[in-house]
Order: sequence, then C-alpha cells, then structure tokens
Amino acid sequence: MKPIKTFTTDAKNNIGKEITLKGWVDEIRDIGKLVFLILKDQKSKIQIIAKQGIVDVKIIETIRHITKESSVEITGTPKQAKNAFNGVELIPKEISVISKAYPNLPIPTDERATITLSKRLDYRYLDLRNQKTLAIFKIQAQIMQSFRQFMISNDFYEFNSPGIISSSSEGGADLFSLLYYQKEAFLAQSPQLYKQMAAIGGMERVFTISRIWRAEVSNTIKHLSESRQMDAEACFFDWSDAINLLCEVFCYIVKDINKKCKTELEILGVELNEISNNEIPKIEYTEAIKILQKNKIDIKFGDDLGSKAEKKICQIYENKPIIVKKWPSDLRAFYSMPDEKDKKFSKSYDLLFGGMELASGAERIHIPELLEQKLKEKQMDIENFKSYIKSFRYGAPPHSGWSIGLERFTMTLCNLSNIREATLFPRDTERIGP
Repeated sequence: MKPIKTFTTDAKNNIGKEITLKGWVDEIRDIGKLVFLILKDQKSKIQIIAKQGIVDVKIIETIRHITKESSVEITGTPKQAKNAFNGVELIPKEISVISKAYPNLPIPTDERATITLSKRLDYRYLDLRNQKTLAIFKIQAQIMQSFRQFMISNDFYEFNSPGIISSSSEGGADLFSLLYYQKEAFLAQSPQLYKQMAAIGGMERVFTISRIWRAEVSNTIKHLSESRQMDAEACFFDWSDAINLLCEVFCYIVKDINKKCKTELEILGVELNEISNNEIPKIEYTEAIKILQKNKIDIKFGDDLGSKAEKKICQIYENKPIIVKKWPSDLRAFYSMPDEKDKKFSKSYDLLFGGMELASGAERIHIPELLEQKLKEKQMDIENFKSYIKSFRYGAPPHSGWSIGLERFTMTLCNLSNIREATLFPRDTERIGP
C-alpha cells in the first residue's frame, strides 16, 4: 500500500528515488539562476534546490511566488548534499501549492525571532511552525507515552474520572461552578476521590492522565486555571511503596526522553541528567525546614514551602529531584493518613525538581471513622462526602498514590521560564482563547 505521504526524514533512505513530500514553506532564497526552498514538516526540514537549466522554469517561477508558511506538495528526487539539512537535498520535478498563506504573518515562525509569549499564544497555531515550540510538545507527548508504558508494565490499569463533580475533592473554595440540570456542580479540581474508589473497588492499581481546574487567582509562572496531571493509585501500597514508584517513573521518563527525543532536546539546547531511584535524596519536612533556616530562608515549622524555599532546596541538592516527606497533617488534604507514631504528621510527600513542586502524594486514610474525624477537624461538610466515605465500609484495603503535574514536568525538563510555554492552549485568569 502506497503511503499517504513521505516525511522529510525519509528522503535520506530514498536517494535517487522519486518521492512526494508535503509540508510548509519555511524559507525561500532566490539568487538568480538558483532558487532554494526550505520545506518543513513535523519531522524535520529539507532543502529543495531548483537550478535553471536542470529544473523546469515553471517550477522556479512557482517557488519564487510562494509565500512563507504556505502548504505545498513537492515531487522530486533526493540526493546527498554535505551542507544541507540531514545531508540531503531534493531536486523538484513537480510542485503545487495546496494552501497559500497570507503574505503578512501576524507572528514570525523563525526560531531565531524574538516575540512576546502573549503574542505567541494568541497565534499558537502558527507558533507551532516554530521548531523550538514544536520540540516542546513532542517532548510532552513522549512524557505521556512513557508514563503510560511504565504504568502498564507495572500492572496498572488506565481509567477515566469525571470532569464534573458535586463537591470539592480536597476542600477549599478554588472551584469553578456551573449549572448542571438546574443543580449546582463544579469542574473537577482533582481525580483523587475517584481513583481511590476505582482502586479499592477491585481495579487495585490505576492511573490516569486527566484535566483538572482550579479557580486560584494566581498569575505566577507556574500556575494555570486548567492543567493536566498524571495520577496513580495502588491498593496494598504503603507510602514508601508509592514514593519508590514515583521515583522510578520519574527516572524512567527522563531516560526515555533522552533516548527518544534527542533531536528535540538538541533544538532546545537541553541536556538531561539521568538518575536512579537510590540517588534521589529523601528527607523529612522537619529536616527541610532546618536546612532552609540554616540557609537564611525566612520559614518556620508549620509553613508550606513557597517558591523561594522550593528553589533553595533544589539548589542545595544540586538540582537533583528530591523527596520531602512526612508533612504536618495541617498542611495536607483530609484523606492523608496520619503517622501512627506522631499524629501531627502525615504519611505524605512531595517531589521537588527544577525549583518547584512537581508531584504530591500520600498514603490514604481507608478507615471510614477516621475520614469523618478528619473532615470535622478540617471543618468540611461530611454530607458532601457521603458516597466517598461509604465506599470504604466494604473491605477497603490500605492504599497510596500521587499526582504529577504534566505542564510543570514539561517546563522543568525543557528548561522553560513560564508554564504557559509548556501548555498548548493555556487557560489562566486572563486567557480563555484561542
């Protein structure tokens, strides 16, 4: 069966053979009797060279009048060329314009051009023609694929949680409300309660890549109103098991990105340092506070780690991923299991990397009475969690889990300065388009 289309990278394996390429015009250079066209697609770029006397004059004239970013179809024969992209160039036999681009582009698509992030986001569909932008989202796609592969190979089942919920999953008022058949409902701030119910219900080990919404009025470089997270939950796992799983999946993804996204990392100028689970530092919250105080960070026991503290911890540990565990119960969600040796602490943990929190998790409370007690302590309405609590009355085993922020993971791996760069179509306090 003849392929629908040949990619630019296939030209190297078809030297001397006639092939057809489809893509966008990246650049045109006209030097009289010689015209160059750079064609790009999702894989790479290739140089099309049209020389007077070798190529039909109509083809040369067509190339001269094509606008940048027009989509075209070109049939020709590739030949080796030492100084061209990937060592190959194409001699055109036929060329046709599939869709002509307007001559005045609203944003430049050259990766060397300087343009504000806001303007790029306004025209994201053109921004993706920039090789650096495209590289980011190729890496993000591989992060999700690697995550899925790792979880499936460890006997986890993928599941989907609802995007509309009747009450808060974690407490707090950062919920987007909506009208649901004349009743008040909310956009899900987490798949948390549902992944627990799926696991204890018999699936035992589950994972999901889900969209979540948080109505936090925050315009920082690491917050979004809509984001995606990679979650896992496993029965008969204690918090140590879950921490090990989290560290293993982190190391696996980094190794896989290094292996499968070499070109994209090179385009972005990024070098990823691979690490093993036993090389990841694991410290307790109390120790983290002491280290930060020693390094002149204004923080005390009972405080959450803010941006400044997270950056400092990562610097101290030489920018390795680091686990901070055994957080005070007051700082964690109501379903976090208390430490039996000291109830003011919980069996919870965060993974810090790249100067920020990337993941968060805990061993969960599986005892209904203790869940009710914790809800009361947090001054949350037990009625809103009746079906959730009820699910633990029928042989619910101990279980643990965590969540990794996809955009934050992409941001740190690609060494980006703003989370919106790692979000294809970001939603925040000011942006709801395109």
